[in-house]
Amino acid sequence: MTEEQGAPRASASLTSGEMVRASGLSIKALRIYDANGLLAPARVDPRTGYRAYAPEQVERARALALLRRIDVPLARVPEVLDADPRDVRDVLLGWWDEQQRALAAQRATAEELARRLAGDDRHETAPGPEGASVRWRDVPACTVATITSLTTQSELVPTFSADLLTIRAHLAAAGAEAGAAHWVIYHSPVGRDVAGRVEACVPYRGAVVPAGPVVLREDPARTEAYVEVPSRDCRFPQIVGYLDVLRVATGQEHATSREVYAVPWSDEPDAVVAEVALAVGPAAGAH
Repeated sequence: MTEEQGAPRASASLTSGEMVRASGLSIKALRIYDANGLLAPARVDPRTGYRAYAPEQVERARALALLRRIDVPLARVPEVLDADPRDVRDVLLGWWDEQQRALAAQRATAEELARRLAGDDRHETAPGPEGASVRWRDVPACTVATITSLTTQSELVPTFSADLLTIRAHLAAAGAEAGAAHWVIYHSPVGRDVAGRVEACVPYRGAVVPAGPVVLREDPARTEAYVEVPSRDCRFPQIVGYLDVLRVATGQEHATSREVYAVPWSDEPDAVVAEVALAVGPAAGAH
């Protein structure tokens, strides 16, 4: 006997089978959405376990079916279904825009990978900067708290972000004065499948004791070339183009690079949010 055939029902409720026909969802999907708290039955018979749904749940079930048809993740479904009706369109299209940006980034990654696998090292084909201006500066020595991690490209940003949060929490607990800026040093290349060594750094003043993964050291004085990176290009692989520009300008093909984040983040496409820098020698006047 099926759940639909054997389900006792009230005149104002729908069996699982009737809900399937009304909504386009399968029995399996109904059970999954129940387990995830997205579409709980109005009533479950305590003896048989048969589910009954209220007529007003049909529209929610139909909406679930539509959302899953366009691959909205289960974790994001409540944002749409439980939004104010006046905001549903903006919430759903906001999610869709996120997907388009992610696809565009994946396409750019694929194009960059194809270019490199093909041995095309012409810098003019690198993604990103048009008219990027290389500048030079002397940087004084400073004391930094750092964490070094091994990470692949897909985990790079969450890895160094977590490291920076750990460092800042450690400095705050010690009563030290942490600088507003931070930077990430690339000691070895970070690839898609090959982990590279990256060091997250926060400058500070005050008395601090190293603990756990946090290391204290001096970042030496240096002369460096740098180029500013706008928000629209502060992601892989676009940011690689800025490093290519620096390498051409300095002739430092294998120098250790760093990304410096010295200003608050902005989502405005043209706002400068970072710098890519290469050390080219000791600071002027340094011995």
